[in-house]
Formats: sequence, structure tokens, C-alpha cells
Amino acid sequence: MSNDKKGNNRATIIGIAALTILIIVLMSRSGPHSASQAGTPIPPTSTASAMPKPTMPLTTPTPIPPTFAPAPTEETNWAINFEYRFPTGYWSIGYHRYTLILSCPDAQNPNVGKWTNTFNVSSSTPPVTGDLYLRPEGISGVVLFSQPITSINDAQSTIAIVSVTGLTYNQADSYVKHCTVTVQTDNSATYPLPAGVPFQP
Repeated sequence: MSNDKKGNNRATIIGIAALTILIIVLMSRSGPHSASQAGTPIPPTSTASAMPKPTMPLTTPTPIPPTFAPAPTEETNWAINFEYRFPTGYWSIGYHRYTLILSCPDAQNPNVGKWTNTFNVSSSTPPVTGDLYLRPEGISGVVLFSQPITSINDAQSTIAIVSVTGLTYNQADSYVKHCTVTVQTDNSATYPLPAGVPFQP
């Protein structure tokens, strides 16, 4: 074989190889598009399914404001006593007068006033065991609303007293702080009645 023929054969082989490589490269670049042309067509992608689903906004529940039970009304079951104990044998034989005066500068305490009573002192009147109380309503024993006593023994122990009832605790405390009570005997001597501690009868 001549050298010219050998050269032609080599050129032909090189050309075929280059063409084959070119075809392979083109097929690899076309990818699925080439396959879709030769085989079963690929269905189009749904745009709706590809979009994210809308989400409902989270609703925050409206907070319920706390409820508070109303404070119970303070019970008016408190009382306060103002007392002064007379010395034993203070009362002489005969008729006597006493005046109790309650004064409260605080306008919230309406129970103010002046009360005068008379009574007789006699040695023939039997003494009463315990104390007798000189109240705004008259002289009586321990029971507040008992029948007033008009005559006492000259040796009887006696206490001047003013009791204010039907109060709230704050009102009773206000009486202690702002009110004064005095007792006048026979329109001459005057004695203060110190306030006690608020109590519940």
C-alpha cells in the first residue's frame, strides 16, 4: 500500500472518531429533552401544586380580665366603752345628779350628746352585789337595758359608763382616737372616762 493511501485511511478514521465524539457530546447536553422527544412526553408541572399552601393566621385568644369578688361590708358589731370608777363611799346620803357628756371633734361620729339623771342615796337601800353603772339612760346593773335604779346604798360601788354600739371596727377605733367622755356630779366635779378597747358584744 502506498503512503498516499495510508494517509487517507488515517484521516478517514480520525474524522469518524471526531464525529462520533461530537454526537455523544450533543446527546449528553440535550438530556431529558431528547428523551422526551423520542419517548413518552413528560406531563407539564402544575403551577398550583408547586405554590405553597396559604396558612391561616394564628388567632390569639382575647384574655379574660380577672374578676375580683367585692370586699364584704365590714360588720357593724363592734362597741366601745368609756368608764370611770368612783371611789368607794363617794356618794353621800341624799339626792344626787350626774351628767355624762360625749364629745367627738370628728364629724364621722354622730353619737355625741349630754345626758343628765338624778338618783337617791340611802343607807336603807340594800346594796347590790358587784357594780352599778351610771349610764345615759340611768343607773342599772350589768344588763344594759334593765330597769333603771332610782336609789342606791351609800356604800355601793359605782361606775360611770358610756357605751357606743353598732359600730364597725374602724368607727370604734375612731371613737378611741377622737372622742372624749366626762361625768359631772352635782354640777361641780368633773371626771374623764377613759376609752376602753373596741370589742364585740
